[in-house]
Amino acid sequence: MGVIALLRLLALLLVLWIVRRLLRPPAAPGAGGSSRRSSEAAHMVQCRMCRTHVPQSEAIREGADWFCSTRHRDQFEQQS
Repeated sequence: MGVIALLRLLALLLVLWIVRRLLRPPAAPGAGGSSRRSSEAAHMVQCRMCRTHVPQSEAIREGADWFCSTRHRDQFEQQS
């Protein structure tokens, strides 16, 4: 009889959890996400050489141009 009582309790808890999930308002877009991730994505720049997008905080700036690495910056300067 103890196993049946335990199964009934688990079933009741499952039903309560489902009802609670259905009654809860939907989460706002972006809720629960990391604000650090979204702020980095908002500041992406494109490498002048390979057109790869990199976070601005990791990019190398030379005048008005952005580069993903010093190697690409140097290659671009040699071509110009």
